[in-house]
Amino acid sequence: MYPMKYIIVAIIGLILLSTCICPKDKYRKEISGIFISHWDFRPIPQRGIVYMYKKNTHFTEFIDTVNFIVIKRGRVDSTELACLLYTKKLNHLNDIRVVLDDTLVYDISNIGIEKFLDTRRWG
Repeated sequence: MYPMKYIIVAIIGLILLSTCICPKDKYRKEISGIFISHWDFRPIPQRGIVYMYKKNTHFTEFIDTVNFIVIKRGRVDSTELACLLYTKKLNHLNDIRVVLDDTLVYDISNIGIEKFLDTRRWG
């Protein structure tokens, strides 16, 4: 039989480990820009807006809107379109609808966060 103090230490250790596990949705860093690839040499849109919807509602439960403050070509890749905004409301926990010049619509849902190592630059 194990002494009682080992059992108590094991239980305390399990409790501490279970409280340290963070759920996936704890990461709430805001989105500050949306990049559209393969824009090539099409004209740059004059205005854009982001509509935010509750996640996994198929764009039916509306939350809020945010205007882009800057729309320009990407610095590194000129075929990308950089749409920059300033808000603390927009994060990966929302479904997003991007509308450019009142005609072009992009629906973005099931946003995932990934971390990768860029070995081309850092070895």
